[in-house]
Parts: sequence; structure tokens; C-alpha cells
Amino acid sequence: MKIKLLTTERKLSKSLLNQMRQPNIVQMKEGKVLGYVVNPKKDYYKGIIIQHDEDYFMVADGFRKGMREVTRKTGKWTTFKSFETFEMCDEWWEAYTQVQKKATRQIYI
Repeated sequence: MKIKLLTTERKLSKSLLNQMRQPNIVQMKEGKVLGYVVNPKKDYYKGIIIQHDEDYFMVADGFRKGMREVTRKTGKWTTFKSFETFEMCDEWWEAYTQVQKKATRQIYI
């Protein structure tokens, strides 16, 4: 797969995947889900790639919802995102589950 970066088109590589940031809630809601990559980073088993306004983002798959946080098991460690309110957590979770449903195509690098 090739992606367009600031007017140059480059082949998707592990180096580019490592440079991708995590999307915020607006980018997850409005962005286009391109697919998923298996083992893109050391602590990601599956990463979902999102395109939003000529930028590319990657969010890890495998989060579980708590009360005001979402957690993801990475080997023997646990990664989490905390939210100030239950509503913010629910809103992020809703956007995340929609992204997961749209990520049906595997991208090979």
C-alpha cells in the first residue's frame, strides 16, 4: 500500500508506522479508516490506520472499557487512557468501536 505524505507518495513501512500519532476523538469520528496492520509496533498486536485531513494516525486494537478509563494489555504491562468524566469515556469508546468495525481490510507492509 502507498500513502501520500505532504505531496510525496511513499510506500508504507515500519518506519512510517512508528512515526504515526494516536488520533483524538474528532479524528476517529471524521477520519477514513484504511485498514489494520498486524504487529506494527513492539507493543501493538494490531494497529488501525486512520486518514484525516492528509494526515495518518494509528490506534491500537484491544482496548477494554472501564468506568472512566480504557485499558489495553501489552504483554505483562497494562496501558490505559483516563478521562475526566464518564461521558467523555463513553464518547471515546463509541468512536473507537466504530473504527474497529470499519477496519476490515488487512494492510501488508
